Amino acid sequence: MSSLIDEEGVSIKSIRWLNRLGEILLEMRNLDKAYRCFQRALSMERLLYQTKPNMNTMTSLYFLGTTSFYLSMCRESKFYFESLVQLFESFGRPSARLMDVKKAFLYLALVSQILGNSAEESVCYFEKGIKATTGSRNDAELKLDCLLYCYLADTWHAQHNQEQAWKSALEGKACIRKIVRVQVRAQTTCHLANTLAKIQKTNEGIEILKEEVQELTSQSQMKEKALCLTKLGKLCFEQGLASDA
Repeated sequence: MSSLIDEEGVSIKSIRWLNRLGEILLEMRNLDKAYRCFQRALSMERLLYQTKPNMNTMTSLYFLGTTSFYLSMCRESKFYFESLVQLFESFGRPSARLMDVKKAFLYLALVSQILGNSAEESVCYFEKGIKATTGSRNDAELKLDCLLYCYLADTWHAQHNQEQAWKSALEGKACIRKIVRVQVRAQTTCHLANTLAKIQKTNEGIEILKEEVQELTSQSQMKEKALCLTKLGKLCFEQGLASDA
């Protein structure tokens, strides 16, 4: 693909190829090469579009922000994600890009915590991520919302605000109830149970896992059931409930 990009030169097609190649490399955890692909794509976009903003640039910005985060380049990650959000706002908040922006707010909150910024800043980013919604509430969005609520609960707990931490966890639980796909629901339930344990609500975490296990009765759902049972056993053991574990 690299030779094709070189032959093609600066073009929209090359930008798409670079972002796709970078995405593959990112999935393979070849972060340095992925980062260079996304940087090259963004450079081409700046040459093509110059001072005129283009919605396609949001793809490169999203991947640069993500890759920078995994490379522990937090300030660069913050810059790219903030640029993505600004572009998103300038184009009237297009729903096609909303999931990327929700994830951007999640990363911005995590970067804020890593950089040691105020808890208020990370809470603000988490809440912005939750408020950005397509209205369709599909499984992917519900899962992401639950993750945002879980991180928000962790943050409130670290600030010794148990009331807000518990409230956020309950909002996350409400998201799970609307998830249709069994695999997504089981994975998200385990994540929420882990969060509940962190905020000293382990018994509640055990309860939601038991409820999920009872729902998983089909032979085709055994993988998801095993996932939940493993997490359930771990929490029971930590609570000193050896017989339940």
